[in-house]
Formats: sequence, C-alpha cells, structure tokens
Amino acid sequence: MENNDKKISRRKFLKMISALLAIPSFAVWFETVKTNLKIISKTKKVILPANMNDGISFIENLIVEKSGKGINIFSSTCTHLGCKINQEKNNKFICPCHGSQFALNGEVIKGPATKNLKQFNYSQDKKTGKIIVYVG
Repeated sequence: MENNDKKISRRKFLKMISALLAIPSFAVWFETVKTNLKIISKTKKVILPANMNDGISFIENLIVEKSGKGINIFSSTCTHLGCKINQEKNNKFICPCHGSQFALNGEVIKGPATKNLKQFNYSQDKKTGKIIVYVG
C-alpha cells in the first residue's frame, strides 16, 4: 500500500501559520489607523486675532477671557445639557437654558451644572501673534 498523504515540512507549516496570523493583525492595525484618522479629522482649529481687547469674547463655540494676567479659553457649551453660553453678567458666565453659572475661570458657581467648563490650551503664532486653539 502506498501512503498518498503528503507531509508538510516544519518550515512550510510555520510560514502558513505566520501568514494566517498576519491577516487579523493587519485588520486590527488598519482599524486603529482609520479610527485615529477620524479623531484627527474631527479636531478643529480656531484662529483668534492677535489684537483682542481685554474682557470677555464669545467667538464661535468658545468663550475667551483675556486680562493683563493672560488668556483663558473655554468651551461655550454648558456642561449641564449642552446649551450655548452666550452671556456674561457680574463676572459670571450664565447659561440661558437652566441658569447654571460659571466663574471666569470656568468653575461651576451655581447648578444645575456640576462640571466645570472645558478649558482649551492654545498656542500663539510667533510671526502673526494670532492665537491658535485646537478644539474637538
């Protein structure tokens, strides 16, 4: 009787296993890259003028508080239910929907909001002096 079963060498077997393992690894890598590209594409850059006056400014979805001490930039989205904060009274940011109040440093003074306003970092263009804020 002849044995028609073909034997596979150890080297060929390992190559086949490596190839089979590479396929899911590539799929995971591809999904990771795709997810990171989505995050990067959602990041929005807001450019503010270099010569902003001291005080409070509401620009796009930002609250800019500028004083001689520096600049603070916050999200204008209330942390309670997401209403847009668009007013400042008596050194407080006031949410028009439910009356939450925030100090000029973004801290909650009065609810129903329980979380402080999101603060954004910024950089300043050395040539133009414009303020660059990355939001998202």
